[in-house]
Amino acid sequence: MSGMLERRTFVKGAAAAGLLGGAWTVGAAPAAAAVVTVQRAGPAHTVTPTLFGLNGNNIQARLRWDRADLGAAVAGLGPGTLRYPAGTVGNYWDWRSGWFQPNGPWPAQTDGTGAAIAPFDDSLTPYQAALQRTGASAVLMLNMLTTKGRLATSADFSAMLLDQVQMLHAAQAAGITVSRVELGNELYLSGALAGTNGNDYVTVFPSASAYAKQATTWARSVRTAFPSAQIAAVGADATGNSSPRREGWNDAVLAGVSGVSALTLHPYIRVSDASASAQSLLSLPYARVQALKGSELATLSSHGLSAWVTEFNMVDRTSSLTFAGTWTHGLFIAAYAILLAQVPTIAVIELHNVVGDAVAGALFDSTAGFRAPTPATQFLAPTAMGAAYSMVVQAARGATTARSLAFSGGPTLSGGAPALVGLELTGGAHHQAVVANLATSGVTLSLTNLFSGAVGWSRTGADSLTTRVTGPSSLVTASGTATGQLSVPAHTVVRLSQ
Repeated sequence: MSGMLERRTFVKGAAAAGLLGGAWTVGAAPAAAAVVTVQRAGPAHTVTPTLFGLNGNNIQARLRWDRADLGAAVAGLGPGTLRYPAGTVGNYWDWRSGWFQPNGPWPAQTDGTGAAIAPFDDSLTPYQAALQRTGASAVLMLNMLTTKGRLATSADFSAMLLDQVQMLHAAQAAGITVSRVELGNELYLSGALAGTNGNDYVTVFPSASAYAKQATTWARSVRTAFPSAQIAAVGADATGNSSPRREGWNDAVLAGVSGVSALTLHPYIRVSDASASAQSLLSLPYARVQALKGSELATLSSHGLSAWVTEFNMVDRTSSLTFAGTWTHGLFIAAYAILLAQVPTIAVIELHNVVGDAVAGALFDSTAGFRAPTPATQFLAPTAMGAAYSMVVQAARGATTARSLAFSGGPTLSGGAPALVGLELTGGAHHQAVVANLATSGVTLSLTNLFSGAVGWSRTGADSLTTRVTGPSSLVTASGTATGQLSVPAHTVVRLSQ
């Protein structure tokens, strides 16, 4: 039986005409839809209940972490971790002031016009308030690049290490559990930005070996102070980037580093062809994860290390931002998150970013989320990617094991990529699954291999792949219970709970 009880909400969103094809009908899948059997694929692997999280760059938005409305919105997404001070920001951060190093502006310290962002209190105390309000755990990133308002030299490293360990002690004193520590950000690049700061990273760390030497020293000190903390050094998703520094980064770091449990990866997927079909676009996460499994992730696994994906997203490089903020973007992120979580080597997955515009925010930081007055967006409402990602995140909260799902006879995308991707998440009384249907048609899922008896379900989609999601009114949601089978419309994300 399919959909024994269903509650639906349908508010027709505004579709951007001319992109990726027309709308599809909301509701039950067509009666003729083939029955696809859901099966467990391979062994279960251990995960933490905080598997999925968010990169916590709130600088451009100027939203203090202790704002009640921000905390409530982030809690609604349900992230297991929040990264602080996050990314490029962290390479230029002064934790004592809760702001950038003096003598800026530094990279990420300017707004869209290039003007310096006025300081606000972004210290550990507001951050702790956000963790408490959302129930998320901390991923704390250390600054290995700058000190006293300038780039570090080798003579500075001892004092910098002492200062950064003091930051971790200050975090602990503020009520933050120091469980995950990250040693810098994206230092495999030459620098954060072209121009003045374009060679900052290579100036401080001329080689991956130079970084590995310092990372070992820093990891040893952090481990002494916080024996139970997990520590990650900077890794690179290097394949095909035409950068000798980046291509050889992981091998050189792994040859020289010790005392870490993971390397970080930031596997962004760039999209530049505005004419790309939905089929080809939605197949990219599968292709990228397959490539990672065959290269970077295999190498880490062979060294007994995990991967922390502390940033990932789709990067829309089309001239008119064709895909950013559309439901295509949302589906893309849901599928990517599920596929990453299927890999046992990956221990942390964090979407970039917690707040921002439709391009790179799980929550809108303004009413102009599409970089224009129209369509107006709802402040602190989930973006397309935030709404889709939250379906995956919510399914994983409390889970201690994960297992890939396979769909016998299911549809495929360009190049043979599966159009149905799914993950089963269990642990104690926790038994959930999440499925993304990327296909152009609905399917009927046979659930008897996963669940016996009635199962609750909730579903999120939009009226079209081209719908620009401006807030909840742009989404089509439904929920109910089913026994045995469940009809899943095209281009939706479904969460199953029992």
